Amino acid sequence: MTIELSLLISGVSVAFAIFFGIRDQTRNSRKDTKEEAREDATIITKLEAIQTNMLEVKAEVRSYREEMKDIREHIARDNESLKSLHKRVDGIEKRIAAYHEQP
Repeated sequence: MTIELSLLISGVSVAFAIFFGIRDQTRNSRKDTKEEAREDATIITKLEAIQTNMLEVKAEVRSYREEMKDIREHIARDNESLKSLHKRVDGIEKRIAAYHEQP
């Protein structure tokens, strides 16, 4: 009878050990899942912030490109105007030189 009682106690102990082991493993698994979900949410939030910043940078670069295009066009117009001014000044210089050469 004592052998049967000790076997019964051993069997119950093993059963409880298996039960608590499975329960702890399940709890840890859920806890790990929650932590992973929290970490994933944090990573997604950071990635969204990076994406927002990238979109802002792209918009700024596009704006700078447009400004540079406007500046180039303005410089080209100024160069044409300067060429025209040089031609008029050359014409005036020729007239002045011709006027002074007259007897």
